[in-house]
Amino acid sequence: MLDASARLREEGAMWKPIKTAPKDGTVCHVKRVYEGRIVALGHAYFGTLKVDYPEPEGALDWVPMESHTYRDIWVLKGGKYLFPDPTHWMPGAS
Repeated sequence: MLDASARLREEGAMWKPIKTAPKDGTVCHVKRVYEGRIVALGHAYFGTLKVDYPEPEGALDWVPMESHTYRDIWVLKGGKYLFPDPTHWMPGAS
């Protein structure tokens, strides 16, 4: 059994830069580190998210607007919420 500090060192060695994460829809354990602190932690995948925009009212009706936009982004499992730009990932998410 590892003590707490040894477990943290071992876990820290498993985190990889987000640039190396799979972009094929595989769910990963991800985190966002900001100024040396973990500010977000969870399971997410890199995939397509559907964004619904309300139809404009009155002003700017002349501007063509798509009601649905698709883009690649880190998404929490279920596809309903964005994960704030992760900085690290590791395999083994369930």
